[in-house]
Amino acid sequence: MTLSDYLASLAGELRVGPFRRRRILAEVEDHLRASVDERLAPDVPRYEAEEAALARFGPYEDLAAGFNR
Repeated sequence: MTLSDYLASLAGELRVGPFRRRRILAEVEDHLRASVDERLAPDVPRYEAEEAALARFGPYEDLAAGFNR
């Protein structure tokens, strides 16, 4: 799953108003991109850094459930 796929799936699970949805998605995207950047190295391909960042965040369903409460 790519970062874009993760964010799109998260958006589909969020049961919040449009303003809050945009803020959540922007914040999650910022954190994911920062996490990817921290993991990038000459010997680490981008897709591996993205996979590690997404694993750290956990399933989008669980993240959405937390925001939906």
